[in-house]
Amino acid sequence: MRSTIKDVAKEANVSVSTVSRVLNYPDTVHTKTRGAVLRAIDKLNFRPSSHARHMVGAKTPTLGFVVTGIHNFYFNELFLGVQSTATLQGMDVLLYDVGSNMENIYSGLAKMKERDCDALLFTSAFVDETIAAAIRSLDIPVALLLTGGVDTKLPSFMVDDTSAALDATTYLISRGHEHIAMISGPLADKTTGLTRYNGFRRALETHHMTFREEYVAFGDYHFESGYRAMEMLLQRRRFHPFTAVFAASDEMALGAARKLQEQGLSIPADVSIMGFDDLPIAQMTTPQLTTVNQPFFSIGQSAAAYLDTALKGGTSSTDAMTKYFPYHIVERDSVRKINKESGG
Repeated sequence: MRSTIKDVAKEANVSVSTVSRVLNYPDTVHTKTRGAVLRAIDKLNFRPSSHARHMVGAKTPTLGFVVTGIHNFYFNELFLGVQSTATLQGMDVLLYDVGSNMENIYSGLAKMKERDCDALLFTSAFVDETIAAAIRSLDIPVALLLTGGVDTKLPSFMVDDTSAALDATTYLISRGHEHIAMISGPLADKTTGLTRYNGFRRALETHHMTFREEYVAFGDYHFESGYRAMEMLLQRRRFHPFTAVFAASDEMALGAARKLQEQGLSIPADVSIMGFDDLPIAQMTTPQLTTVNQPFFSIGQSAAAYLDTALKGGTSSTDAMTKYFPYHIVERDSVRKINKESGG
């Protein structure tokens, strides 16, 4: 009986889509995997008919998109960017939300393999080596969004978080603030939390200002954690006064603002607040939030275009690279300028 492409996939222990890519775009497949498929083809004497080749080549590529919470405010712009490229290039997008439970990531990746996705987009605030290894094991073109990829040996599309946090803190310093607190993401998150924290510290060091642990509280990037972090900072404020707070996400900045307002403190007259992300909601608050803009749409658009090129053989899908996107500070109403001569 004549062998089928499914037989080859089973023999080589890969997906049908991987066999398809070996037949059509061999340069996009890792050398070891490509060798296993070619050996299976030879062993089974598999000879795809011209019709079969046409059908394999005509298959609409599927772009898997694993996210940790579609409820995140930034997701809409990110997804629209991905979808715009996918539509233009004739790709389908399969979305899988793993929520806040990191263990669900592995089931999400398994689902991508089960559905024979041709390429994968992955966004999470936290990517350790175990998760990175699970992603690499899919052996398809991959791109990380909004998280670092150098240590993970995976391509990454993001802003330079250290530089952006440094510039945000420097902006506060330029407005006359000498006692600046920070609401940081978790330092275990080395690709976002730690990098923004390091940028904050570097700005203080550059301007010969003392870093104090008492001026730092931690959250998980969401509104409630920003509220709790500000509660902690206010408890310390009697002995460690500050005039400004840099929050590592807009959501945390808005949570912090809520706590300040509940305590009868005015923004920015009593405390200035700086965010990070430039979410749409940053313009809907009173006062409007000064923040760092991340170009979510462009990041999604560019990452999807990279994977489309990889599937067509124009890019090495195994190259670890980081593409940094331009960011900028958006000045609104939540940061005041301190006149040092008058004391405020």
